[in-house]
Amino acid sequence: FSLKNVPELGAGAVEVSAPPLLGNNDSVVKYASLKSDAYTSEEPTCVRSSEGGRMGAVGTYIMSTSFNVGRPTRAYASALHVVDVDAKKEVERFDVSIKDPRYQKGGSKITDCRFLQTWRYVAAVSQSHLIFADTERGVELGRIYFENPFDHPVLTHLRAGGNDYLAVTEGSRRLYYQIERE
Repeated sequence: FSLKNVPELGAGAVEVSAPPLLGNNDSVVKYASLKSDAYTSEEPTCVRSSEGGRMGAVGTYIMSTSFNVGRPTRAYASALHVVDVDAKKEVERFDVSIKDPRYQKGGSKITDCRFLQTWRYVAAVSQSHLIFADTERGVELGRIYFENPFDHPVLTHLRAGGNDYLAVTEGSRRLYYQIERE
């Protein structure tokens, strides 16, 4: 699979419903292996379960401090943790964003995440990009960097003409990506 930018969707596109977002302190979060020490903190920013509630996606924002010649330097990143609720453990972790000004314009915070069709495929959107991954194989299938960053984008799964799409929206701004089989 890969993600292909499309300018717009044809008529008849239908939104594929997903379970609602959960609170950042939901019980699903405790199964994710979040980083926490004197110099690093990782906080949940997006929590959603799969259909049936057996798997969970936990998007996080990571803040770390390092010292360079005695001066503190902050670094920001984000990760997507996939947890098995039945087994009560994390089964996969994807690095969504590691601030790199060569590629990334905008923030790292994950604002929305969701499973697609089943628990096997998961997508997450941050202020600067979108990722799409296969949770069973632990493989990132697609990554899109936004030319112009968002503040708080929302991720939607749509179906039209037998094809699946991901829409990233904020206000009147909309970007569409077709999920293509390679």
